[in-house]
Amino acid sequence: MKNFLRTLVACLLLASGAAAQVPADACHSVADERPVHDALLAYFQVMEGNVEVRPLGRPLAADKYDPTVAPAVADFNTRNAFPCPAIDGPVEGLQLIATPHRTRLSRVGFNAAAATAFAEITMIGGPETGSGHFIVLKNDGQAWKVIEDRIYRIF
Repeated sequence: MKNFLRTLVACLLLASGAAAQVPADACHSVADERPVHDALLAYFQVMEGNVEVRPLGRPLAADKYDPTVAPAVADFNTRNAFPCPAIDGPVEGLQLIATPHRTRLSRVGFNAAAATAFAEITMIGGPETGSGHFIVLKNDGQAWKVIEDRIYRIF
């Protein structure tokens, strides 16, 4: 409930033009999140369309996840509660086939050791096709690997 209220207040502040209220830890560098985004795009074999990063805007209940993942979910909630102009928008440097397909990536949440990550990916193939996934990733020291894929929506 706290996270929901925090997100609601943040949205109201942003809507009123009070963007100075964004906490310092809500916007991290592109280098921090891009390796996770790249791992998601490879895992789901995204090779066409447009890819963009957008904040999620609705908090998730971190206590509903495994205790090793909960800190990454909490960080995910913080990062997605506020816009981050340095990261939000089209993902640069991808070589994709031009189609109307869209892939949306959320901001990425990490645990304190940056060994576990939590993110959302939504893939839209047309007006009636697509899916949404919450993903848990682990860093094995060399690369990010998907260890859990929770499909939350198929349309």
